Amino acid sequence: VLETCIYLESIGAELEYVNITSEGLVDYEHLESIVDRDTLFVCLMHVNNETGEVSDLERINDIVKAANTKYFTDTTQSMTKLEVNANHFDACVGSAHKFHGPNGVGFLYLKNGFSLSPLQHGGQQEFQMRAGTHDLPSVLSMIAMMQNQQKEFNIISNDFERAIDKNISYSKLSLRQHILLIELDRNSEDEFSKKFVYSKGSACLGGIMVKSNVYNQIYPDRNIIRISF
Repeated sequence: VLETCIYLESIGAELEYVNITSEGLVDYEHLESIVDRDTLFVCLMHVNNETGEVSDLERINDIVKAANTKYFTDTTQSMTKLEVNANHFDACVGSAHKFHGPNGVGFLYLKNGFSLSPLQHGGQQEFQMRAGTHDLPSVLSMIAMMQNQQKEFNIISNDFERAIDKNISYSKLSLRQHILLIELDRNSEDEFSKKFVYSKGSACLGGIMVKSNVYNQIYPDRNIIRISF
């Protein structure tokens, strides 16, 4: 989301960034102060992919609608894990690989009145939203996995807690990253722990060795342990 905003600014878009609280939540009062009838649309994630903080879709939507504008949200981290109520936004996106669907396929949900210009130009067969033909097998697989993942997610969460409790004591959490990873890998052969992979950062930060922008904003002077499902 942030990188897209930076790109839009580079081509002349005027953006305003919403403050966050010390807990990493959206500052709703600040959001209300900067959204007005000149705002084209509001873009805020539902769940932050690094902190797990959950934005209040309904509250954001109420602020947006009071200004007679539109709300677009990224539900990549929340779809199948939390309730995602389409009454509380005008558009959303998600990615199939986050709920064990195939890589390379996702979805865009748009309500009437939220128009977009295509990024790919060519044939008109995809509702004039993009050129080319969609990958039907992947789309059908994504839909099937979306319908079945809520139950599976609860099972994975319980297994992860058992794996952590079995393999590493809290006294070891202060170890340096590479030592901690070795410790986790060494003890990952039991039936629960072998399901999990440990790393020093998220995939979207691959090859980047600096602390993430998100954690610098919220916890500038602290080391952080991040757990993902």
